[in-house]
Amino acid sequence: MVVNKKKTGMNYGLMALLGLVGILAFGTMAASASIASDIPQGLNDALLGGTSLYAAKAILTAAIMASGGLAFAMLKLPPAGIFIVLLSILGALTAIGWADVTFLALAGFITVAMFGRTVADWVLGGPSGG
Repeated sequence: MVVNKKKTGMNYGLMALLGLVGILAFGTMAASASIASDIPQGLNDALLGGTSLYAAKAILTAAIMASGGLAFAMLKLPPAGIFIVLLSILGALTAIGWADVTFLALAGFITVAMFGRTVADWVLGGPSGG
């Protein structure tokens, strides 16, 4: 007979997630007026010849979010946890000025579209009709 044992102990993935969010929250308070604001302009000059600062910021945002998502996917976190981390990274990048607020609003709309039915089912206590 097989007995299902519940996993006990600390969840290290959750601890890593909370640590990353804390580092990002603390780091964005001081990073807005530091050398971090010059990185998109340097990328714009190096890759795009100074033609599009918006494109340089989009490239940086995509690269940082992809590396963060890949790192947490390799830790085998659940998809909801990875999604929360990516939204936190996008919020931090928006706070320091690398990502446009439009990206954060679009991510919010996509989140509502993806999880709206699930939250409604959870609040109402069953599958919603429709």
